[in-house]
Amino acid sequence: MLLYIIPFVLTILSSIKYDINRKNDIWEKYGLLFLFVYLILLIGLRYEVGGDTINYMGDYDWRVPLSQYKLSFNDKFQPGYIILCSLGKSISPDFYVFQLIHSALLNTLLFLFIKNNTKYVYTSLGIIFLTCYFYFSTEILRESIAVLIFSLNYKNLINRRWLSYYTGVLLCFMFHLSAIFLVIIPFLRWIRFNAVFIFLVFIELLLVLNFRNLLINISSILSIDLINSYIDETSHGLLADLMNLLRSFIIPTTFALMIKKGLKRKMPFENMIAIFSLIGLLGRSEER
Repeated sequence: MLLYIIPFVLTILSSIKYDINRKNDIWEKYGLLFLFVYLILLIGLRYEVGGDTINYMGDYDWRVPLSQYKLSFNDKFQPGYIILCSLGKSISPDFYVFQLIHSALLNTLLFLFIKNNTKYVYTSLGIIFLTCYFYFSTEILRESIAVLIFSLNYKNLINRRWLSYYTGVLLCFMFHLSAIFLVIIPFLRWIRFNAVFIFLVFIELLLVLNFRNLLINISSILSIDLINSYIDETSHGLLADLMNLLRSFIIPTTFALMIKKGLKRKMPFENMIAIFSLIGLLGRSEER
């Protein structure tokens, strides 16, 4: 456990010193490099940490090296993830080799996103540690890569570079099917934290009782097992559902409103936060 606490503590202390107090010394630059390497090794060399990790370990046993890889549309996983597995298998049959490759890719994308979007790098990293880092790095191995590719692809969306944007969406889709949602994101650019957002929240709350049945009907008609696998999840208890609601809707919405309405500051990611707050509300309400 101590190994997982160390980077969080270092990040918080560095945030206070460099982001809040604006001090300057050699650790400000090389400390970030240390954390980058430390996290790659920490996540890459972990052993059976993460429920999905254990499932992926079993799947990795029958993956083949790149020299034997053949594209198959019958595989339950997408080509991007399979290629990462085959790359690992080309080096060693041991799963930790794949973990190191995945960890290096995940942390590289994450640190690039942070460096490209804020000067408060330690504070941002600390918030990510607190909210989602270990979930992304040990549980949703495929989806985390898709999310981080999209985070770097976001500027193409803002700048309306559609060819580059949809190329990025294709890369995301190669790691997880849920990236299909990114196809319609350009048509939702109008969603912001305003009166329309409040109206959409009320609409969600009114329709949520019928949403589960609607998904079940659609999935039955189209025989989409993937949808069924997601909507079969039920409540995990009042406290767990409340914590999920806080993380996925209440906290991001409150934070956004404080920045936009309270501090009167522009929010670069307002559209994305608003969209995924609505999705978070829908998902948590539907579980109840």
